[in-house]
Amino acid sequence: CVHELFEAQAARVPDALALIWDGGAMTYAELNRRANQLAALLRERGAAAGAIVGLCLRRDADLVVAMLAALKSGAAYLPLDPSHPPARLAGIVADAGPVAVLAHAATAAALAEASAPVLVLDELRDELAARPAADPRPASGPGDISYVIYTSGTTGQPKGVLTTHRSLVNFTDSIRDLFEVTPDDRILGFASATFDVSLFEIFAALLNGACVRLLSDEERLSVDGLQAVLENEGITITDIPPAVMTLLAPEGLTSLRIAFVGCEAFSGELVNRWNKGRRLFNGYGPTECTVTMIVEECPGSWDAEPPIGLPMANHVAHVLDGRQRLLPPGIPGELVIGGAGLAAGYLRSPGLNEQKFLPDPFGTAHDGRLYRTGDLVTRLADGRLVFLGRVDQQVKIRGLRIELGDVESALASFPGLGQVSVRDWTGSDGERYLAGYLTPAPGSGAAPDIGAIRDHLAERLPSYMIPAHFVVLAELPLNSSGKTDKNQLPEPDLSLAEGPPEDGPRTETEQIVLREVLAPLLRNDKIGIHDDFFRAGGNSLQAAQLMSALNRRFGVAISLADFFTSPTAAHLASVVDGLRAAQLSDDELLDLLEKMPDSQVASLLDDGGRSA
Repeated sequence: CVHELFEAQAARVPDALALIWDGGAMTYAELNRRANQLAALLRERGAAAGAIVGLCLRRDADLVVAMLAALKSGAAYLPLDPSHPPARLAGIVADAGPVAVLAHAATAAALAEASAPVLVLDELRDELAARPAADPRPASGPGDISYVIYTSGTTGQPKGVLTTHRSLVNFTDSIRDLFEVTPDDRILGFASATFDVSLFEIFAALLNGACVRLLSDEERLSVDGLQAVLENEGITITDIPPAVMTLLAPEGLTSLRIAFVGCEAFSGELVNRWNKGRRLFNGYGPTECTVTMIVEECPGSWDAEPPIGLPMANHVAHVLDGRQRLLPPGIPGELVIGGAGLAAGYLRSPGLNEQKFLPDPFGTAHDGRLYRTGDLVTRLADGRLVFLGRVDQQVKIRGLRIELGDVESALASFPGLGQVSVRDWTGSDGERYLAGYLTPAPGSGAAPDIGAIRDHLAERLPSYMIPAHFVVLAELPLNSSGKTDKNQLPEPDLSLAEGPPEDGPRTETEQIVLREVLAPLLRNDKIGIHDDFFRAGGNSLQAAQLMSALNRRFGVAISLADFFTSPTAAHLASVVDGLRAAQLSDDELLDLLEKMPDSQVASLLDDGGRSA
């Protein structure tokens, strides 16, 4: 089991660093002790083999302690993102039925609508510290479930994927051999716990005696902060999304020896920038396998995106036609995979399991099962696989898997709408985004309120699933079978605003923030100083780009808290001016104040002026 291998490392190197985070560090012995204490508490609350423990936690040491504690208790852990809408979290909790959900005081509010017992770790510190630190008795076996991760579902209901200890151990063993992981390695913890790459980052380290450097949310959103961690903290192995990698400078990463890349397609240019002085691997794997099943090492020079490669040890991959027949090299078909890393199936979804997990007619998979990925691939003459796209309605945007039906279901629940549809587009800069297509309900007469629709979706979907743009049509184009013809949906005209223009810039700082930074980033010349960044189509990656650009442009450090307080050009300009005012001489400060509107001067004075 996963926790047993971790315990063996803790016995072997008790004083070695297992975990580092912003402002702290923890040895293997301390991590093991704290996980044992929490595991004992979880057992008293019903955790055992076959049970599930939810984790709705900040990105700090408690998250890793809780993962191990859930496994030591015998249960599987279920990661929950506290930034997701409470209604969506409540639906996942109701479906999974965890015996308890661990939270921080700051994240418990996200579980307000959830039906499971919530254990707030901040309130249990003294009780946990007083518990004995002995290892709990064995509570699970290799065939038991180790974690449950929910993915976007076609019907609007997320679906839980079940993965065993055996599959996770096979993966970490394969990674150890492939990347030659040693106790000297320091692996970056970048991915969200709800994304299976986090399993690679945490367990490839902890089961092999290495160290995890867990990034805080603020570090993940700061390009400069991330670059500094990579350069200054001896990070040797990373798995960072391609869109983030493009913002970093690999030339300064002298300690980095393995760059593992996946989640989405990426260019040969990115490979050429990153594979100098280190090994770069392309990895492929849906949530229904254990992180990665297919890999391609990418040395040398590339002029196109690399193949996804060949199956890892103990895995198989086939290219099949619609009748489940093997296709020869060069002929596109659906990728069907199997092997030791294949998930046990979907939680409480026998129909979906039967549809997606098939008996292996070729006798190639060790447990006789194959999984239909829905991905369109072709095989090269040497056997390597090339990703071509999807054969269904699923898309990947910035590495996050989205079922369009999930978004459409949430959109259709808004009152006053008729038919709706959602599709993905690729912009002129190569960035993919979602567009929502709306029709008014028959007889309504009123144009849909886009702002209210965004608010409605924000209560039901994570931010990355909310369409960046909306298009209102009199009716949706239909094909001969009466279904929406997505190929006939018009591409959004990004030059048109979805509402009336807001006030223009009032100060030089607002002018720079809006016209030189924000508008070009969002490719939206119509955005006003009071427009919400996310409602204007911004996402978390662009938020990182925005803050980095502002910090470089003005020589100040805008915090994540400042950004989320009010993500508008007006507020950001005010923050910039406040930070700059703290750095100015008296004469420079007076000159700056003379250029500001009275309201902004009053705001600065209310905040303490130069001492802000």
